[in-house]
Amino acid sequence: MLVFTGCSADSTKISDLKPEVQNTLVLPVTAPYNSGFYYLSLGQSALCYAENCEKPVKITDLAYNDDLPASEKPYFEKYTDHILMNNLYVLNESILNADGQSSYHLYSMTPDGQKRKEEMAFPYEPIQFLLHRNTLFCVEYCADGSSLLHVYDGAYKEMTTIKENAPIYSLFADGNAVYCMHQDAVSEEDEVRRYLLDTQESETVLTGSFDFANNGRMAYHTLSRPFLFDTDPMDITVTSQIQNLEDGSLLFTVADEFIRCFDDACIYTSTIKENHVAYHVYGWDGELLQTIIPSETISGEYLCHDGWVRQDFSGIVHVIDGQIIACADTPAVYISCSMDSGACRVIPE
Repeated sequence: MLVFTGCSADSTKISDLKPEVQNTLVLPVTAPYNSGFYYLSLGQSALCYAENCEKPVKITDLAYNDDLPASEKPYFEKYTDHILMNNLYVLNESILNADGQSSYHLYSMTPDGQKRKEEMAFPYEPIQFLLHRNTLFCVEYCADGSSLLHVYDGAYKEMTTIKENAPIYSLFADGNAVYCMHQDAVSEEDEVRRYLLDTQESETVLTGSFDFANNGRMAYHTLSRPFLFDTDPMDITVTSQIQNLEDGSLLFTVADEFIRCFDDACIYTSTIKENHVAYHVYGWDGELLQTIIPSETISGEYLCHDGWVRQDFSGIVHVIDGQIIACADTPAVYISCSMDSGACRVIPE
């Protein structure tokens, strides 16, 4: 195993990063650390780290059950990675053994991959997984279509369970609140509900599909009409907005782009109706500051399978140190786009 040496005891810790970075680790394929990011390999069996968007280093094989490489296992394992403070927490979402029995575990691991331990086992399948302010949140789906939001303290003792009468399919936190997105059973529209951690009060804060949140602001999008199986996506208008969660005021609006993330200075979006994806950087006053199109500086054929239409690269998955990070599925690569030069390149394997 290659040993990662870039995260020594003297390195900057997650707790030293800005709150909007450490509180919003909800991007699906990356987690920030120092001037790089962690990600899972295509086979979901190895945890890797790319420093300064250079050649990634494999931290460890995620083989906690028996330390066998994934290719030698007679069962299936799947993992999700998050970072909290100075520990890398890896959720073993599923181990299906040869007898057809599944088990679910939470492991903690030092950033260099050298020390790891099991923190807890789940008596249910955790559909969602979130670490926020030393609190662990997990969602359990029930047979009647409802969901249970389990809340654990820093010692992994369950503090409370909140029931929602619909499946929760997105979970995020900001400040003293956790937000759950579900589909209303009557209107069939996406809704976001907010649960205050201190009082456990809850309310519906908006109708729409969640995209990103931090520092009391949330990005979401709505559709001009439902997206059915036979719907041409070009006939649907997507409206993406950022809302102040305290007073409900709208801070930013854009059409036919997804807001992938934002910070105090800029808003970062991805186009969704072009075959060659473009990344836009806006100021909070709505001014378009920059447009980056990866295909202008990266040659070759690439494909991302989860786009709104057939696109070459994904939407933005991470922004760090002046670099926009995205990926492609075929071939499986990560790319880095400089916000200084506008040039993009494939991150070497």
